[in-house]
Amino acid sequence: MNCCHVPVPGKDGGRPPVTRAVARTFRALFWSLLLLPLHSALATADGRAIYEQDCAFCHGIRGEADTPAARVLDPPPRRFADPVEMAGLSDARLLKSIRDGRTNTAMGAWGRVLTGDQIRAVLAYVRRLQRPIPPGMTQAEFDIRVGQRLYRQYCVVCHGLHGRADTIVGRALPVSPRRFADRAAMAKLTDAEMFRAIAYGKPGTAMVPWRALLSPRDIRRLIAFIRSDFHYPVKAAGGSGKAAPARHR
Repeated sequence: MNCCHVPVPGKDGGRPPVTRAVARTFRALFWSLLLLPLHSALATADGRAIYEQDCAFCHGIRGEADTPAARVLDPPPRRFADPVEMAGLSDARLLKSIRDGRTNTAMGAWGRVLTGDQIRAVLAYVRRLQRPIPPGMTQAEFDIRVGQRLYRQYCVVCHGLHGRADTIVGRALPVSPRRFADRAAMAKLTDAEMFRAIAYGKPGTAMVPWRALLSPRDIRRLIAFIRSDFHYPVKAAGGSGKAAPARHR
């Protein structure tokens, strides 16, 4: 028996086993690096295929939620193309919604059907559907629009549509919610104090911490909306001195 390694022509050039293993490792690394951009593109393409097959029925092929199904659903499906609607949604929240569904909506739990990689591919494609900020709109104006949407979604039930805390819930609370329409009181409140109250809540009141749901940027957008819409009451017609309803865009 020959105990020495004998090179075999035509098989890895006659290299010893260790050399062949190193060569295989380098080949694998080379192809991984070469195919990485292609893999990302395929993941996006798969996300599009999955979206068009499973999501477009409600959310629309362009993310406008303008389908016959969307028009009869309450609440309506998410409009992925709307930059205002999408601005306040983190990737983590969207991933959770796709995976686990949304209670009291038609959004089912796709984590039972799709793999983690497929869900992330769908999310990547959904982000591509989002339109840019409308032409002529400044970043500050856009942030106020996002803040308005957040306010109506999370704050109006206690603080009221016009910032007067005159809702059924607001009147029933033992400690009245902040009246954003009260110009004198709001003039004494700094943005930093508002930020802390929204992020960390107010002990002894119904104001809970929102930092787990709203990002710091979203909280600043919410403050920008409150400052822009509830700070400047206008005298009603006839000079009665009563404040007219706050302006809403």
